Amino acid sequence: MSVKFKALFVLFNVIVLVSFLIVAVLPVYIIGGEYAALFWRDNWPLAGLFLLVLVLLNGYFVSNWPLFSRLESQDWDGLIGYLEGRIYDRERISSQNVRVLINTYVVKAKPDKITELEKHLREKKPALVPRFALEFGITHLLSGEAERMIDYFSGIKDQLSGRRKEWAEWGHAFGLTLNRQGEQSRATLLRLARAAKSPIVRALSLYLLNNSAQHDTEVATTVREGTDRLRTEFDRAKWQRLLDRHRSDLQVLAVSRILHECTEWLFGAQNQ
Repeated sequence: MSVKFKALFVLFNVIVLVSFLIVAVLPVYIIGGEYAALFWRDNWPLAGLFLLVLVLLNGYFVSNWPLFSRLESQDWDGLIGYLEGRIYDRERISSQNVRVLINTYVVKAKPDKITELEKHLREKKPALVPRFALEFGITHLLSGEAERMIDYFSGIKDQLSGRRKEWAEWGHAFGLTLNRQGEQSRATLLRLARAAKSPIVRALSLYLLNNSAQHDTEVATTVREGTDRLRTEFDRAKWQRLLDRHRSDLQVLAVSRILHECTEWLFGAQNQ
């Protein structure tokens, strides 16, 4: 077991028990022993609820010791084996298990394993797939195969919302661009370049659009206005801090090469 997680476990229990004792004893000092007994006679379910919460939280810690200890010791191979046993053999397909396993596959550079996990979820628990649509999408982005990107993101982009939807739409448009289907991706990229909530998606959309700016007036105007807006919002240092905050986002990691090119395109001239 992890020493640090053991200490956290003990500290948590001490804090909870001390808090309960304070709540239990405080009525004695405020209203006296006789009235405190009456108070607890009428409010004993509160103590039962407190005990139930304590048992449930301790049960969560205890049942997840193997996971926590491997995480802390950075035993990635052991963690993969443990989680694969849970998901594939015991079919304990929870969001936590899936999320941690995907991230561990990324740490160990095993994109093929992510694809296998996606297939397994589609077969055993398809309702969970949209929750990890972007995480599963990184293997398609990393493949560099345009048709594969188009097929995958066209199937999931309408199931998402907010910034996750923006990323899926950009992934679909990126695949179309790589497949020399610029006309099909144009409308999506123009919309994302103008109105995406994510500055990173806006920048990447502008970068892709820039290839056709010379012979498309509307695109040229959007690229000029969009880059001016980004350069007003960010200087290079502030932009880099934004990217650093999103390094844990797997979709950002998957497009790190093109994102580096995009950053140089946006801010490189400022340093010359």
